[in-house]
Amino acid sequence: MDGLHDADVLAGAVIQQVEKNGTSLLDGCSETCLSHTWERQASAMWRTQVMHDSGDATYEREFRKQIVRKDLETMLEPPTTSPSASL
Repeated sequence: MDGLHDADVLAGAVIQQVEKNGTSLLDGCSETCLSHTWERQASAMWRTQVMHDSGDATYEREFRKQIVRKDLETMLEPPTTSPSASL
């Protein structure tokens, strides 16, 4: 639902830019949308911690170790060429 809100905010900003050559909504898009985006991220992280801890701290450490391992693998992978990059 929040993704639809963000899309609506961006659409309104683009319409304002095209129809009235106004940039105030575009200039404020990030500020308008980022706060609740970070709230969703924090909430998702909390739920993940709760589900994977289950009262056993050793289990949480293993979960975090696997997440960090995957993050490092992703960082070290060579960048992929996106279809739009070849245009």
